[in-house]
Amino acid sequence: MPINNTVLVSARVVAESLSVKKSTVLRMARDGEIPAHRVNSRVIRFHLGEVMNAVTHNSKDEQDA
Repeated sequence: MPINNTVLVSARVVAESLSVKKSTVLRMARDGEIPAHRVNSRVIRFHLGEVMNAVTHNSKDEQDA
């Protein structure tokens, strides 16, 4: 299934895609590990493709260390 990089998705969708908890996704966004887009003071959304690229890039960096 191709990843659509133009659609904003919720933390729940990202969590399901990564097989982690929603709180983990929000922590990763807060810590700058994955890119996030704040819609307003309460809503945060993600481009799934950007997140997957960041996660892949971060895991490669950890393997090289």
